[in-house]
Amino acid sequence: MKLMHKRYEINSVKLNGRIYSSAEICDYSEKELKKSGLGKLQVELYRFYLDWFSPGNSIVVNSSGSTGKPKELFFDKDQLIGSAMQTGKYFDLDNRDNCLLCLPVQYIAGKMMVVRAMLSALDLITVKPASNPLENIHKNIDFAAMTPQQVFTSLSAGKNLNLLKTLIIGGGQVSPELYEKLQHIDTECYATYGLTETLTHIALRKLNGSGSQDFFECLPGVDIHIDHRMCLVIKATYLSGEIITNDIVEIIGKNSFRWMGRFDNVINSGGIKIYPEKVEQQIEGFIRNKFFIASRPDDSLGEKLLLIFEGPELTEKGETMLFDKMKTHLPPYHCPKEVIYLPQFVYTDTGKINRIKTIGLAFNPIKS
Repeated sequence: MKLMHKRYEINSVKLNGRIYSSAEICDYSEKELKKSGLGKLQVELYRFYLDWFSPGNSIVVNSSGSTGKPKELFFDKDQLIGSAMQTGKYFDLDNRDNCLLCLPVQYIAGKMMVVRAMLSALDLITVKPASNPLENIHKNIDFAAMTPQQVFTSLSAGKNLNLLKTLIIGGGQVSPELYEKLQHIDTECYATYGLTETLTHIALRKLNGSGSQDFFECLPGVDIHIDHRMCLVIKATYLSGEIITNDIVEIIGKNSFRWMGRFDNVINSGGIKIYPEKVEQQIEGFIRNKFFIASRPDDSLGEKLLLIFEGPELTEKGETMLFDKMKTHLPPYHCPKEVIYLPQFVYTDTGKINRIKTIGLAFNPIKS
């Protein structure tokens, strides 16, 4: 019933103000969970606790599938502890603190919040994963992790993010509009860089307040370099071997970098390499609908830049105004040449746009 990692021992959890021993947790069976009437988050949470306190040493983690086919990955529990230790030390978390779980436990971001809470003896406050997770929060929270959509929705709904002392934001890019909103709150906000394969973040970017940055800085114990594609390669003390990513980065210091975009998304149009994610960041401030940048083969340019747009078609005047705005915000040759409209994008279970399937839908629409 105990898990040892050097001098760390986990044999109890603190959950919504109450302490449960590992023995109490393990008294739950899968059959009892199904009859319990607990919500989906609580059922997923107890299933994870049962896995954690079981004799086996590996944990199964599902990837989100946002950059390819979803897959199951296996990690040693000590590896999850190693990642959690890094975060706990960086943010100086201890048993006087609490943390908010508002992410699905079936994915790594939710799992790691649970492990951080166990390792640092934090009181884990649970709420249903939703676009506005602070709706019923009325107490101070020391540490929380949210997606950009959750943060944006909470702010738009007038929820007081100042209840949160420290907030890490992951699972997507922080838009210029959200970045601007974060400059007006006291909560210390950090963008995270990480993958399922790295057990969430290995680098952080301070977004507001003193010490704010325009680059990611690796946590202690993490070393990075780039390969021949200019893609990031990661080595961390708690990981087995190197993790070779498809993320193109600009190294700006020994352990600091700027994220440029995905290698598999790079577009070569007229001999110019274009990073779709960077184009999206530059124009998302004046496009309210969901969208992304893609391409298709073109005899003249090699690849033709496209704006894939979710929702009803703009009027001719509206589309002309949109192109005029894009041309004023983008470097030469980076402006899309065409807009493709789709009534609905394809999304992953974690709410990210599945670019591959959505592009397939755009070019091969389903016939009714």
